[in-house]
Amino acid sequence: MTNNQRIQQALEEIRTFPDKHPSLMKSHHFLFDLPIDNGVTHCEYVLMGINPGETNADWTLAPRGVGEIYPTEASSAYDFRIAKKVEKNRSAKNWDTRSRNLLGTSNIFYAELFFWSSANQEELEARFGRLKDLKKNVLLFCKEQNDVMFKERRPKAVVSSGLGNMDLVSDLYGLVPLDAGRSDLRSGNTRLLIVKTDGTRPWFFVPHLSNSRGLSRERITMIREHMQGLQTQLCS
Repeated sequence: MTNNQRIQQALEEIRTFPDKHPSLMKSHHFLFDLPIDNGVTHCEYVLMGINPGETNADWTLAPRGVGEIYPTEASSAYDFRIAKKVEKNRSAKNWDTRSRNLLGTSNIFYAELFFWSSANQEELEARFGRLKDLKKNVLLFCKEQNDVMFKERRPKAVVSSGLGNMDLVSDLYGLVPLDAGRSDLRSGNTRLLIVKTDGTRPWFFVPHLSNSRGLSRERITMIREHMQGLQTQLCS
């Protein structure tokens, strides 16, 4: 089975997963294996969020067609925004810009801890339940599909946006501190970077990309240079 076939198989499983969990039908779309730009094919980094955002405009401009019962998708195989000519909102554009600035490249693929969309985490948990309570079913399923993505895309690192769910992510993906935590980065009392590993690649936990106060331009530069220095050491 080729790399593309494995990704396609994972996508097919995600598309029909709401059969087992009908509450997921409430979401507009899921996100999996999504390049930051349509022309990006090489993956240097996977950037993982909590779950994809959702707006009223998504439902209005990219509604489900007649007979469609599943959420639509944002993936390497089909991106509803491109297909339906839906322009990204300001928040999504800012996310892309910060991703590029943080990682110093456009060779980025997006992933999610929880694949299905909501307006925010509060709405996610109102629809589906607390994230920690979803671990044994939905989050474990997402983890298995993300593992396929990591294996086929072979990123040099995974970057996780947000520190609040770090323990949950670490437990789910079997992460341990890299260099006993000595590689972490702080600015005063503020944690800017927590470095872990899954035994194959480093995982970088950073403040949430939407947090403009926590991630100033200066701090983004500090984090990027620190990550690049660590990766140089790991490759030497």
